Amino acid sequence: MPDTLWIQDNATHYVEIAPNSKLDVAVDLISRLQTGERLVSAEHTVTSGSVTVHNQYVYVNQDLYGTQSHQAVGWLEPLSAGIHQIKLTATTNANRKFCYSYQIRSE
Repeated sequence: MPDTLWIQDNATHYVEIAPNSKLDVAVDLISRLQTGERLVSAEHTVTSGSVTVHNQYVYVNQDLYGTQSHQAVGWLEPLSAGIHQIKLTATTNANRKFCYSYQIRSE
């Protein structure tokens, strides 16, 4: 899986994706998981803007973390130029939920 190039400004994290291009966007939650805990679902919701979510899933880097799924991934495609708001909700096998908001910026 390629690394997502996150950019930080004064208010938020964001990813730059050209309109009508697809990119897998990964949020790594390994530092928030407890021993034995793993992600079981990831839902990327468009809260404003125009983005198609083609696929969403959890992922594990087995070389580093064995079978502990820790990345919430969405295969996203902005449909127009502008700033698009995304909300990620990830659920663990311990029934904990993590919410994370970020932007996709398209030019």
